[in-house]
Amino acid sequence: MSGWPWKKSRTRFKDKIVNTKEVSRPKETDDWVVNILVNEHRCVQSRTIIVSNYKFIATNIMKQIESNPTIPVNALQEDLIQRLEMNMSRMKVHREKVLAQMHVFGDFQKQYAILRDYGLDLMEKNLSTNVNIDCHTNPNINSNTRKFRRIYICLGALKEGFKANLRDFIGLDATFMKGPYPGQILTVAGVDSNNGIYHLAYALVENKTIDSWTWFLEQLGDDLELYATSHFTFISDRQKGIIPAIAKLYPQAKHRLYLRHIYDNMKRQWKDKELKDFVWAYATATTIRHFQKALEELKKFNVEAHDWLIQIPPAHWARSHFSRKAHTNIFLNNLCEVVNGKIQGGRDKPIIYCLEYVREYLLKRICNVQREIDRSHGPLTPTATTLLDQMKR
Repeated sequence: MSGWPWKKSRTRFKDKIVNTKEVSRPKETDDWVVNILVNEHRCVQSRTIIVSNYKFIATNIMKQIESNPTIPVNALQEDLIQRLEMNMSRMKVHREKVLAQMHVFGDFQKQYAILRDYGLDLMEKNLSTNVNIDCHTNPNINSNTRKFRRIYICLGALKEGFKANLRDFIGLDATFMKGPYPGQILTVAGVDSNNGIYHLAYALVENKTIDSWTWFLEQLGDDLELYATSHFTFISDRQKGIIPAIAKLYPQAKHRLYLRHIYDNMKRQWKDKELKDFVWAYATATTIRHFQKALEELKKFNVEAHDWLIQIPPAHWARSHFSRKAHTNIFLNNLCEVVNGKIQGGRDKPIIYCLEYVREYLLKRICNVQREIDRSHGPLTPTATTLLDQMKR
């Protein structure tokens, strides 16, 4: 409407003559509001017609985006049509939803420019916190800008707690970003004294490759004081990048594989439902004799499945061959899958909002664990006390 001749006394709007006195422009918006239509208007009360633009609709859906960031476009479109009595296309509502999200959560590109300030502020306000940002090498040495590559964050409180009295056991996993800029969120989790999940560090990298996993494990090793001779136990899926990265940096470490991923690969070839019971039987066997007996039963049931499974070393997935230094028999992927589910709401947001989403979840979990500690009595944790009582009975 920028081309309208407002200085004239009368203006034509949609083939109707409108007095300029009946047209107003509120100060808080960029929209023109036509209060009265003069041409053959017979209603008892005067009507107000809102001539909207994208800023007007974005302002109307701002509160809905704040309360429910995942609200679908169709729901927003129906709500706007009912409330404002306006007909608008789905694509228009989609563009205005993107604008409203940018106002609520921040701009995707601008947040990369202040990422280093965010990391410095995080290390200043949280003692012993480590934030490492990796950028692409710029061939132009005179350039003032650099291209973001990766960021690693390990909160000081979680790091010191893990080094104080947790087990030498770490789970690794990754989940993808959903925003306009692709990437992977790498997470690390351990097991606390109550057999609960202990989240440790997280990073945002370009992809799940050997290079990115090696860089991530190097940062983690510096925080946890891991060396090539460390006898830690790692557990992960069978991603091609994790296995060689662990073997390169920590050759003395043990590496377990998620039993669920092994079984998922098996059932792609063999659909027998009984196969799951066989896999679980020999994976949970606590002695080598019972493990070999279970394998013989599998061989009688399905020779091809038996030959496929024995190609994977049992030290990676069978309890009877696990190292006792980790003090845990976990072979499932529940550790990091919990983190991936909890941070799902931040994966489609700008980078700083996403990193803050993960950090706030970790801090809330610390507070919840502290409440459980305050309510506990006795020298042992609640889980250890329960297990001991069962053994006594």
